[in-house]
Amino acid sequence: MNYQTLAIYFVLGICIICAFTACNEQASSDVLYNKTTRDSVAVAVVKKEMTALLADKTLLSSFPHKDMAQFTKDFSDFYEQSKGALAWQNVLARGSSPQIEALLNALKSAPKHGLNPQNYQLNKLDSLYQATYPPNLPETSNQVKKMVQLDAWLTAAALAFGSDLLTGTITPSKRWEVPRRELPLAENLLKSIRYGGLDKYLAAVTPTYKGYEKMQNKITAYKQAQAAGGFPTIASGINKASKGEKVKALSDYLAAIGDLAADKTGDTFTPDLADALKSYQKRHYLTPSGVVDAATAKALNTSPKKRIEQLSLGLERYRWLPAPETLGDRHVWINIPEYMVHVYDKGEKTADIIAVVGELKNATPVLVGKKMMNVVFSPTWTIPKSIAKEEMQYILQNPAVLVVADVDVWVDGKKVNPLDVDWKNTSLSRVKMRQRPKKRNSMGKAKFQFSNNHGIYLHDTPNQIDFQARIRNASHGCVRLKDPQKLAVEVLKGGKWEKSNISTAMNSGKEQYAKLPQDVFVHVYYMTTWADDDGHIQFRPDVYGHDRRQMKALAAKI
Repeated sequence: MNYQTLAIYFVLGICIICAFTACNEQASSDVLYNKTTRDSVAVAVVKKEMTALLADKTLLSSFPHKDMAQFTKDFSDFYEQSKGALAWQNVLARGSSPQIEALLNALKSAPKHGLNPQNYQLNKLDSLYQATYPPNLPETSNQVKKMVQLDAWLTAAALAFGSDLLTGTITPSKRWEVPRRELPLAENLLKSIRYGGLDKYLAAVTPTYKGYEKMQNKITAYKQAQAAGGFPTIASGINKASKGEKVKALSDYLAAIGDLAADKTGDTFTPDLADALKSYQKRHYLTPSGVVDAATAKALNTSPKKRIEQLSLGLERYRWLPAPETLGDRHVWINIPEYMVHVYDKGEKTADIIAVVGELKNATPVLVGKKMMNVVFSPTWTIPKSIAKEEMQYILQNPAVLVVADVDVWVDGKKVNPLDVDWKNTSLSRVKMRQRPKKRNSMGKAKFQFSNNHGIYLHDTPNQIDFQARIRNASHGCVRLKDPQKLAVEVLKGGKWEKSNISTAMNSGKEQYAKLPQDVFVHVYYMTTWADDDGHIQFRPDVYGHDRRQMKALAAKI
């Protein structure tokens, strides 16, 4: 090889090196350019897509929310507080938050709350999640758009689910006076995502009543039974002399729903089985005979589907209530379908009192969070115009009934003899009637006044017969007490009133007011399915038909 050839190779080598260096510099420049622009492009795409989503109501309409105006506001507030940025994902790192999995798992557990996961678009969220984060994640503007879509759907689902747990999925009638729990959902949700605590968000919105968790466990048992094809038919007439397959079916059933220990099942009617059957009968407000009579057989053969509906409505009614810590240190709890009054002091139940509630046409209203004002011993009773109108037929026949009932009458503000009134031509708007504190007084010997606009009291009654009935809806709307003295002792505890002088005042025939030594709150509620203080699930008849109406509204949610 001569020098000329070597020179040619040398020049070619220099050219190749230069070309290679130039290409490397260009490639390095391209990488640097992509790295610096990718983030700004992604942020711009997020802003554009999110603005469009916030303006489009189609996404939110996919969630059957009870209050679309509030739902829309919560959604807008969430992204306003996030300054339009993604919350569940990092658009710069192309990464997702572990809170996504936490939310998806929470939605999968919605049936424990008596709710349908698909109301929160669980399948849609799953498919969006998989499409946004495939195995080989592309770095394109289209992928960023998918991230925006996923983020928005996740937020809407979390807000909808949180709202339903916080205040229920449907809104009860306005006649149900129940204060709602309130929380800044958007703010709480954003904080929980940012600081890794979606469980805190869910805990804050889920009712904390002990009964709520017990109901969740029971609804799970019935859902498992439904998935397995339901329970076998339980024969009527089973008693302590019975044995064989029908007894085995009964014992298996009672074990499945928790009334009988699993190791106590069998085909022999044992004392344990008798006790379990009595427990079941008590929980369903049946005569605890320990025998499968016709009424018990009907209850036992109620389908799991029906029980799930009842439990779902019970869970919903827990969600309507204010938080248990707001009920008051000392409070009175009346559950209308239970026909009972319970008194609580600092979380401990101190008294149970048998009660009579309003008849169907004069249904006792739902009144939660009402402050008791005082106790009145040997009370007078100003007869409401509505009741006076109902009694007018008897007054027209014989005005002397007012004299016999110790009722004083005023017409146009002037006290008159009821026998001298032209009742047929006198408008009730001109009349005031007040019953004196005598033996026949409808308020009995004690009246407990609490704030409400319905003229509803808790009170004694001279009519003790109704307390003997199992179905005790017979009043004009007030709650009658079998033992008013017991209630007086409890609500006046800590003051100057003792049991002895309470008794004296109740029998004095002279109206006396007793001031409460501390605040007492009254809660008149309506639950046909609930967990009692011992954790036992109770079922009661729907005395006012509220179940039927509310289950119809709830049907789409479960």
